[in-house]
Amino acid sequence: MVFLTSLNIVDTGYLDVNTRTGQLAVGYRVNDGVALQLKGVELEMSSSSALDKAATPGFSVSDIKHHEKRALVTINPTTFSLKLMFNRDDTSTTNAWGINDMALLKEVFELPHTAGFKALYYPVDRTAVNTGGNSTNKRDNQMIHQMGTYDSTESQGDLNLTLWTGIATAASKTLTSVHYVPVRFDNCSMVQTSDNKMVVTLSGVVTG
Repeated sequence: MVFLTSLNIVDTGYLDVNTRTGQLAVGYRVNDGVALQLKGVELEMSSSSALDKAATPGFSVSDIKHHEKRALVTINPTTFSLKLMFNRDDTSTTNAWGINDMALLKEVFELPHTAGFKALYYPVDRTAVNTGGNSTNKRDNQMIHQMGTYDSTESQGDLNLTLWTGIATAASKTLTSVHYVPVRFDNCSMVQTSDNKMVVTLSGVVTG
């Protein structure tokens, strides 16, 4: 498993986060519904609102207590941006990183194209207990873990996640076992740099 700079993305195949019916067939999901395990991740999340910023002609405040009142018009969707650094020099799956992420370029590029919502998560079981050293691999220090939540009653369909339990990896896990953020991607851009790196930027909105 890759930790600290890693993040997993799974295409759930469900159109709605809370109404889990009619899961799309694997042919309509990125990587056939198998989670993408990515390394070298930078994650940015942003919240904002639309405020009334119209000026009042001829109005001059005498002090801060008499400032103009600005109305909150609406709350904007929470947005996010993911920056992924792919290493084209190393495709070994036996080294410390253990991921041939270059093989996932096509799948990553397809993330904005499929209809189901995607789940972003750090691949450590939410119930794992730190029993010494750092057996939970700094799970609680991860933005995605702190900002996300886990499923309780929603249908899991054929989701099959592999998570670190604090002792070993375990498969047949679902979104009930991990804190995740449900998202939809609206853009994916790729840049091949001169120093043999591949930079991928994904953006979208948190959905729910």
